Amino acid sequence: MITKCSNNKIDKFDKSYIAMMSLSPNKEITRLWFEELIGNNNLELVHEIVHNEYRDGPFHKGITGPEFIKNKFSGFANLIQNTQIEIKSYVEEDDKVVLHYVFSAEVIDSFMGIKAPGKRFTQEGVTFFTIKDGKIFYTWGTYDRKSIIDDLST
Repeated sequence: MITKCSNNKIDKFDKSYIAMMSLSPNKEITRLWFEELIGNNNLELVHEIVHNEYRDGPFHKGITGPEFIKNKFSGFANLIQNTQIEIKSYVEEDDKVVLHYVFSAEVIDSFMGIKAPGKRFTQEGVTFFTIKDGKIFYTWGTYDRKSIIDDLST
């Protein structure tokens, strides 16, 4: 069962609903990751879309599971607000999804070590997902950190 979020309410739906939306189940899970989990800080989704054996890229060895993601993203709500996410494209093959996005947000106080209350930044990035048992099992991504620094430093 996957969760659809709209108007800050959570409605359950089955995978047949996803087919009507023209996104595959794997793409829909990655969309929920960005738009709801990151964009709306909807941490209630974590256990529904993140695999119990989740791995967070090659740089976080030994860090696993939905609770890691919950802890990682819960801090965003204290740092940024008024987020906007535009998903530019998806590429899917077997259990892999690659998502290209543009993310922007307003800084509450400081972000990435830069004190910039009220300033807005925009960054573009790509995240690679591996899906296992209908949930996100592995992520690895890269984004334009220089754009964030430039936006917040001016």
